[in-house]
Amino acid sequence: MNDVQYIKHPLIKTDTVEQRLYQLALAGEAIKRSTLIVLPTGLGKTIVALLVMVSRLSKGKILLLSPQNHLWNSILLF
Repeated sequence: MNDVQYIKHPLIKTDTVEQRLYQLALAGEAIKRSTLIVLPTGLGKTIVALLVMVSRLSKGKILLLSPQNHLWNSILLF
């Protein structure tokens, strides 16, 4: 029995992003105000960012910045 539910959004390909309640809750908070999300590897920070971005796209453009090096390595270099 497959109980997996997927996020339904016009900008997200059908049946590709599993719906996880904690990610939806985090995205909901991040949409309301500036938010720093700290989760262990593999728990969906990228999905939360995706959900926030598709929400913002309906109001205009988005800009996603990402360092080329790991943040920890950048901190150690300075």
